[in-house]
Amino acid sequence: PGALLLGTDSGLYERRAASRSWRLVLAREDVRDLAPTDAGALVASGGRLFEWSAERGDARELSLGAGADARAVAMDARGTAWVATAAGLYRRSAGAAEFVRELSIPSGEVAGVASAGETLWVAADGALWSGSRERGFARRIGALEEGWWELCGAVETADATLLCVPAGIWQLGAADASRIELGGVIQVH
Repeated sequence: PGALLLGTDSGLYERRAASRSWRLVLAREDVRDLAPTDAGALVASGGRLFEWSAERGDARELSLGAGADARAVAMDARGTAWVATAAGLYRRSAGAAEFVRELSIPSGEVAGVASAGETLWVAADGALWSGSRERGFARRIGALEEGWWELCGAVETADATLLCVPAGIWQLGAADASRIELGGVIQVH
């Protein structure tokens, strides 16, 4: 709220509505992902997780546990914060103080997480998973080759859910899934 954030290879920058200049607010390694919250943003940077406060204009590091290097972050429609890590998928319910590991996804490397409407999408173990905190998670598309399971983003449309991956786009209907291969290089940030 009231700020534009930019994640770069050298940290997190902000620009307030009235300002024309960018201010470095988190000088860390590369910012891998950002997710807006009601009070600011979650930031995955250099394998660590931070919470940036729009009111204070600063970021504080959050703890997830040993080996839980942050890879990606997302906020779902119900205000639950999600973090993809090297040790599994973590969540923090709206209003809660601590993150807990989501047990319906196997422990180990979770490469990505993205929210699309009421559904959360997760990239883990060569597969794309879908679910929610209430329903748990299930493998939706498995045994995928490199480039087709590393989740970059998700959006829900009236007709389908579209998942962006490095090799193209998945178009998912209620009962089917199809690949859309795109020419050239795809970069999603």
